[in-house]
Amino acid sequence: MKVNLLDVIDAIDTVSEDETYFYSIQDEEIVYALDDGEDDEFFIPLPTKQEVNDYQNMVNFTETIEDDKKRDWFENAIHGKGAFRRFRATLERFGMETEWYDYLEACHRELAIEWCEQHGIVYDTSARCEEVDDDWVEEDVVAEKEPIKQVQIPLRFVRIDEDNYMSALSLCDTYLQELDQYAGVSSSSDYDRAQNYLEEALEEKDIYVLSDHGRFIAMAICRMNGCVTTITDLCVVKDKRLNGVARQLVQEIQKEEVEPLQFEVPTTNSIMHAFLQAIGYAKVIHTTYTK
Repeated sequence: MKVNLLDVIDAIDTVSEDETYFYSIQDEEIVYALDDGEDDEFFIPLPTKQEVNDYQNMVNFTETIEDDKKRDWFENAIHGKGAFRRFRATLERFGMETEWYDYLEACHRELAIEWCEQHGIVYDTSARCEEVDDDWVEEDVVAEKEPIKQVQIPLRFVRIDEDNYMSALSLCDTYLQELDQYAGVSSSSDYDRAQNYLEEALEEKDIYVLSDHGRFIAMAICRMNGCVTTITDLCVVKDKRLNGVARQLVQEIQKEEVEPLQFEVPTTNSIMHAFLQAIGYAKVIHTTYTK
């Protein structure tokens, strides 16, 4: 599944109490509402007006204002009936409309990205191609088109939970096949096994991923034992390896969890052993034997 992020943001910008937007899985596009007779199994609802919650965005924006006098004005404006009207008037009073709309745009973009990541939808950040009017004349056409600009969004650190773990199935499935390969066992793709693996991990462990425009490209499963965090599983999709992705994921976990980090690695996984030694985790605390 894929979508242009600007389409998601537009739906979030314009949603109202009486409007509902959906993502069509079949057509891979945003639609205004479902037609009678359509199966909603093939449509994913976008954030509602309540979920967008622009009132809370106003509150959060007010808290970012450093000038005490201005902040007092905004705090008085956002309480009680007519808060949105008074808020807009206060923006005009202090000439802060641009600051507010930049802040609101960032909030809506973040919500759109989180929605894509929650539902496993890969998002494109390039500008949309405008439709050409059938009545165009040759003089109106620019000789050389400017290239479509792509907004660069860095890899995002995402915690996996019951809402978004299904988006990690493909990554986990590949990982489990590679584990079998290291153990000398032949296996094929099995999404049911990957789903069970993630569900069992969620019961007792923490799962983190790196998201590349909605695509989960790296995953780590962590077990907490007292003040020590042990990474029991670590994987990266094949086309993103040797690019520092695994290192970045480990660094993000170090910020999130209580240090020090430990790793459990099968003795047959030579690639993981080499990686850990390369990033400074070369000390072996103990070896587990099995029969």
